[in-house]
Amino acid sequence: MPKWDTVSWWATGIFVVSLALAAATKNDVFLFLMVGSYMLRPTLYALGLATKYADERQTSIQFRSGNLALTVLILAVIVFAIKADMEGKPTDDFNALVIIGLAARALAGVLMIGDYREAGVRIAVGVGSLWILFVAVENGATLRALPEAAPGIIILLIGLLGRRKPLISAVVFALLSILLFVFIGFRTGRGFSIYQLITAFLVSLPLAASAFCLFKGSRRDHEGLPATH
Repeated sequence: MPKWDTVSWWATGIFVVSLALAAATKNDVFLFLMVGSYMLRPTLYALGLATKYADERQTSIQFRSGNLALTVLILAVIVFAIKADMEGKPTDDFNALVIIGLAARALAGVLMIGDYREAGVRIAVGVGSLWILFVAVENGATLRALPEAAPGIIILLIGLLGRRKPLISAVVFALLSILLFVFIGFRTGRGFSIYQLITAFLVSLPLAASAFCLFKGSRRDHEGLPATH
């Protein structure tokens, strides 16, 4: 067990605040803040912060338990999605949770490599490949599916261009992410909802992340620094 330290005091503070807010407002939603008290330490360790409070054994345990917990959570969400589908209920929320969990895991992995340009390329290639895959699954590998798959192909090619011209790809992806966020999040005719904004965020975030990584990679090339840090 970790020793009682500054992180422990902060976690205790969050726990107490969540109880106080729930009691004062009679709203159980504030009890979800307790999750923050439990996740504070592993989150700080994962981000490379507060490492002076952890030894190698603790960080290893956090890594292994975190991967196991994510696997169990993803499998549980899939089971609930299958159950909802069998009952004729929509599964969009469950699908979004699976995508968010896996995307966050993959994104964190490529960013921690330290090679910004390669991380940006991998993110873009992943987004483009997933787009093409979804179109193929929905419409089959036919010529009629080609127009729908075209955006994925374009994203993939722009991502691959980032290996040689990272700044150009970064600018294009930055503009695309903004346009997609505005188009999906604020389009009219279907009624505005929080789910619209969430969808817009999930679609545009990977491209924005790719743009950031490619821009950082181009800066390192300009300054003559090595690709990794």
